[in-house]
Parts: sequence; C-alpha cells; structure tokens
Amino acid sequence: AATQSNQGQNVQSGWRNNAAVRDDQFHSEATATFDDEYIRANPASAHLLNLVHRVTGDRGTVIDIGCGYGEWLRFLRDHSGVTLDRLFGADIHQGRVDVAKTLLLDGLDSDANKLRTATKALDQNLFQLDLLAMDGIAVKAELGPIDILCLMAITGCFSDDQIAGIIAQIARVGARYIFQTT
Repeated sequence: AATQSNQGQNVQSGWRNNAAVRDDQFHSEATATFDDEYIRANPASAHLLNLVHRVTGDRGTVIDIGCGYGEWLRFLRDHSGVTLDRLFGADIHQGRVDVAKTLLLDGLDSDANKLRTATKALDQNLFQLDLLAMDGIAVKAELGPIDILCLMAITGCFSDDQIAGIIAQIARVGARYIFQTT
C-alpha cells in the first residue's frame, strides 16, 4: 500500500507540475496542429459516437472530465451533432482549458453573433477541476443532468486508491452513462 501511495504521489507531482501545460507557445502549437485523425483512428471513437447517437441523438449533454486540450470535445463537436451548449469539459490545468476553448471555437462559422454565443457557452462549459478534490454532487448541481460522462485515458494519472475516490465522486455526478478508456 505504501508503494502504491508513493506511486500516486509521484504520478500526481509530475502531472500537476508539468511545465508544458503552462507554456503559451506549446498551447499555440497544440491548437495550430490539431488533427482529429488520431482520435478517429482510436477504436473508442466509433463506440463513443454510437453511444451518443443511441442515447442522446443530438440533444444530449456530454462532459469530458480530464479533457486536456479538448481533442475529444472537438471530435464530438464535429462528428456527433451535439452542440457546444451541450458539451462540457474539465481539466486540472487552466492552460489546457484555455486551449480547449480555442480549439472548439476554431473552424466555426465566422458570423459574429454565432461566435459570441459559442464563446459564452464555452466560457460556462469548460472549467478547471481537480479530480482529487472533486465534489460530484456540486458538479451535478452546477451542470444539471448529464447523459454521458467521458473519462478518456485518465486512469494512468492516479494510483488505485485515488481512482477509487474519483470513481465514487464520478458516480455522484449521476450521469446516465460513463464512457471510460485506459
């Protein structure tokens, strides 16, 4: 148990203190070089789209917890029909949340009113969240009903003990479905 606790602390220290997530140049490059081909090639992408279409059509609400730079949110925006006002994302690093906003605005209709509406939705729907301090009931109260909660490859960032606590809080969010990859 002590080894696992040390492992969790080491993983978290590296993840939380990663200089790249605070580097503006890195953020600019991440946005400029976005290509969803690697996401489309991921077997999980077809399963996620199927779940979204089967469960919610284009009217569902989806949150990606641990959204990073928003690649999966952008994929959903482009391929699922779920609108930006129904997509939510959270990450521990504000820099990643900022990149996700930029990535999700990129490629939208250049109509000023539509961009203003999209920006307002993203300012509300993308936020910083520390999974280790998350209160699932508070997230549920803030966001309302969630159809699909995505956890894309976050398990490697935490020890087993930490994952157990995170899963307990995730369950309290009350999403109809949880979609998780490793």
